[in-house]
Amino acid sequence: MSPAGDQRLEALRCGDPAALQSLFEEYYGGLRAFARSLLHDLDAAEDVVQTVFLRLWQGREHLAIDSGIRLYLYQAVRNQALNVRRGEAREAARRVAADQERALAGGLAPAGSEDDLDRLYRAIAELPPRCREALELQAWHDLTYAEIAGVMGVAPGTVKTQIGQALKRLRVLLGTRRSQGRTP
Repeated sequence: MSPAGDQRLEALRCGDPAALQSLFEEYYGGLRAFARSLLHDLDAAEDVVQTVFLRLWQGREHLAIDSGIRLYLYQAVRNQALNVRRGEAREAARRVAADQERALAGGLAPAGSEDDLDRLYRAIAELPPRCREALELQAWHDLTYAEIAGVMGVAPGTVKTQIGQALKRLRVLLGTRRSQGRTP
């Protein structure tokens, strides 16, 4: 962690709102994009990041961050986004059950919808969740393998494997071939 990071954390622990503002300004955009990549919903992503910063402020007096503030924030956003997804999954299951009950009672078929997404986005969405998450953290958030490993709770070698699998699968899904001697 940088000396500036240490100073901001100490100031945050002491209740300095400027330290929170500084962290928010530095990390908000990247954290929002990361949350959006996990949730595919900008409003939900903004809520997740704001919740993380609110909890950071509320728990500032007992804050123990050993791995650096950047890693801590990405882990917190990931965990909060996963909580949101679990809640959405429960709600979706309730809606499906209610739709099925209405369909059975009224003889109606549940309506479906198809999103108009570009080829790359669809291909990325088809990746296994862990591969997609590792790839997005590296490509869109410029995290190192070690940082990604910390966010995902896995070994750096696992991150390398997940990203390699993601790239290989994307080549297949997009119908492209890797040029000899050239990495993607």
